[in-house]
Amino acid sequence: APCVLCERAPSDRVLFPCDHRCICEACAVKHHIAPFRSGPAPDGTPPWHACPLCMEEIALVLGDAAGAELDHYWHWLHLSRPRLPHGFLTRWRRARPASRATSLLDDGGHDARCCCCCCCIS
Repeated sequence: APCVLCERAPSDRVLFPCDHRCICEACAVKHHIAPFRSGPAPDGTPPWHACPLCMEEIALVLGDAAGAELDHYWHWLHLSRPRLPHGFLTRWRRARPASRATSLLDDGGHDARCCCCCCCIS
């Protein structure tokens, strides 16, 4: 797919966490598209911290990695350990018991919304 900014070059940069491959290398440099913690470009241009498709804040920009971008992202996430939004853990801990109390069980007695089968391990 072509770059959404110049509409000419193939898009070869993947933005995370939204996972959009939507810009080319030249536009990433020209418009200084960078993660939200990066500083200005050498010429003083402020960085562009949002995905041009969904406007989600960019945490990481990866070049074409032949389909291994998600592996690179998870490795980066494991190493960087980004901070959770303020109050996230408190809200998550409150919501967890409520979701377990109202969970639906499938025919095998497993939680139908469970994605990791931790409810099945005894």
